[in-house]
Amino acid sequence: MNSEVRAAADGCDSVGGAGAARARTRTGGGRGGVVLHLSSGSGSGPRGGEFEPAAVVREGASRVAGQVRQPGHLGYLGLSRTELAIETLGPTRAMLIGGVPFPDQLVMWWNFIARTHEEMSDAYRRWSEGDERFGSAEYAMEGIAIAPHTGVP
Repeated sequence: MNSEVRAAADGCDSVGGAGAARARTRTGGGRGGVVLHLSSGSGSGPRGGEFEPAAVVREGASRVAGQVRQPGHLGYLGLSRTELAIETLGPTRAMLIGGVPFPDQLVMWWNFIARTHEEMSDAYRRWSEGDERFGSAEYAMEGIAIAPHTGVP
């Protein structure tokens, strides 16, 4: 595969990059990313350190860890693999991102992330009340109405 790999984002804290590529950014925080500019073909490499990886295709299409990835979808790759295999289905631009796994179980709903359903419901209530913690933003489009978080797993 005649391709180019560039380390990007927040550096690659525990692996420093991908292959010979190294990020010139400050590292830290236990997260990182690699931008991949790939031509047609396939290849593989070791999964870096203790990172919990995911793949995002920006242009083109690829098969990562046996699953076809297309633009607009985040593909979680899990912690069990020691190698990441990528097959491109034509010229592709993608990102491998990841970080050290969170020590706590997380609850994700809409634009919120919390440790418990109670925290999630509290965050939704505070957001609905215009709590300063969430800031404000001006948009040309009307906001999306969402139902209150029920706290049900």
